[in-house]
Amino acid sequence: MPNRKTAKIEICKLKCFGIIAREIAEEYPEYENYLIDEGILHIKEYVPPTINDLDKILDKLRFNYATHKYKYETYRDKELIDQKLLAKMAGVTRQTIARWEQLGFISRSDVGLSSDRYFQIKEVISQLEKLKM
Repeated sequence: MPNRKTAKIEICKLKCFGIIAREIAEEYPEYENYLIDEGILHIKEYVPPTINDLDKILDKLRFNYATHKYKYETYRDKELIDQKLLAKMAGVTRQTIARWEQLGFISRSDVGLSSDRYFQIKEVISQLEKLKM
């Protein structure tokens, strides 16, 4: 993960400092007779999540799909794979695939067998290609 920029803001210079001081006195009565000498608020830059080596992962997926290196189920002429097989094809762990799914990088297809939902290889490749733009 890239280093985030950190900024420091002295809260005693903010317009809302009086409100903060009152709230501290109300919430923490043990500090009623204390003076706020220095208060610093640390803020960090938001760094959106990314996929490392996206080109390399796409190359592996395309190669494994083109060579039919792995066996996968087909349903209505659509190749369906689960998380474990997708991870193998991409050269990552199953937990990485789960994290990509959680972050919205990839999504499962509505097509599937019974109540299970699978990934469609072509959809995953196109979803990952969109991330490059």
